[in-house]
This record gives sequence, structure tokens and C-alpha cells, in this order.
Amino acid sequence: MREREYQRLERDLARGGVEHSAAEAHGLLCGFLVSMRPSRENWLAEIRPAGFADEDRDLQACGERLSGLYDATAEALAAADLSFEPLLPQDDALADRAEALRGWCRGFLDGLGLSGGAPEAAFSAEAREALQDLSAIGRLDADAVAEDETEDQALTDLVEFLKVAVLLIREDLRRRAHEH
Repeated sequence: MREREYQRLERDLARGGVEHSAAEAHGLLCGFLVSMRPSRENWLAEIRPAGFADEDRDLQACGERLSGLYDATAEALAAADLSFEPLLPQDDALADRAEALRGWCRGFLDGLGLSGGAPEAAFSAEAREALQDLSAIGRLDADAVAEDETEDQALTDLVEFLKVAVLLIREDLRRRAHEH
């Protein structure tokens, strides 16, 4: 199911002239959502191409998919059952999956920054470390990833880390917002 969702979003973004990959768009969205200042309009403004026209059918389909993604992701991040999953390809070659993971992390950090999130010094030591790790993943050399079982497991571990890191950062920001 997630793979089809990823592929549909990737296709709609390309048809709509959006320069972000599905992974980057989702990472950007998650950065906006965990910032405690989420704004659907600001996120869509970052995603939509210049010259967006509501009458363009491809852009309308893309906008509808993005709105649905916004709602589903906001719900998953807020869920007590920790059902949040980054939107990443699952069936692609390892190098492609690594590239998507890298793009997701870059998008997340961009979204956090663009939304006016807290400066790094305002985070707990654990959240700062998670941000640094996400930044390092964002610099991953996807071309250096070999197609083998060890690399596949390492990538799976990074995705699991990513889920925990995002939730840690979200909770850190929520806690700090309630303190002030």
C-alpha cells in the first residue's frame, strides 16, 4: 500500500511540475508539522511550482493528493500508537531508496527551518543529536550504497531511526512550547 501511495504521489508531483520528489515533499511536510506552527498553505506554497493555476487538471490532482497527504501525516504524527511512517519507496533499488531517504531528511530539515522552528540551541541534547544525525543522513552518498543484505539492513535501520528521531524532535518541541 505505501509503495503505491509513494508512486502515485511521485507521478502526480511530476505531472504537476513540482520539483520535489515524493520523499522530499513528505519530509518537508513533516518538518512543518513537528514545528508546532504547521500551515497547510505555507507547505503547499513551498511545494507548488511557480505559476500554479487552479484550472490545470494535473495541478488540481496534485493539490488534492498533497492535501490528503497533509491530513494523513498530521494524523499519524499526532497518533498515540506511534503509527508515523516516513513516505519512502520500498521496492526500489537500494541506491534509489537511499537517495529518497537522503531527500526526505533534507526536506524535513528544510521544513523545520522554513516553518520558523526553534533554533538548534533551544532543543534538548537528545533532539540536537537527532537533528545532527538527520543532517548527516541528508549528506548520504546514495551512489556508494551497494546492493547487498548488509546495506539493505543498514538502510532499514536508518528508516527506523528516522521515525524515532522525528517523534523525539516533535515531543521536544511540544514540551518546550508548554513550558513557555
